[in-house]
Amino acid sequence: MINDDNLPAGAPNTGLQPETSRNLAARLASYFEPVGMLAANVYQNNLRDLFINSRLTAAEFGY
Repeated sequence: MINDDNLPAGAPNTGLQPETSRNLAARLASYFEPVGMLAANVYQNNLRDLFINSRLTAAEFGY
């Protein structure tokens, strides 16, 4: 893809794998009458093959 106004060029990377993630969430909560609750939450997200966009000059890209 070429944009003639700003002259950037884009090229797909056919070697990319799909982005995947594994998520874990845990919650511990205690309810108190009549005032409310106290809760603690823990989250963990493991990402693989994350897509990253980079802006490169033509020389950096190899032209």
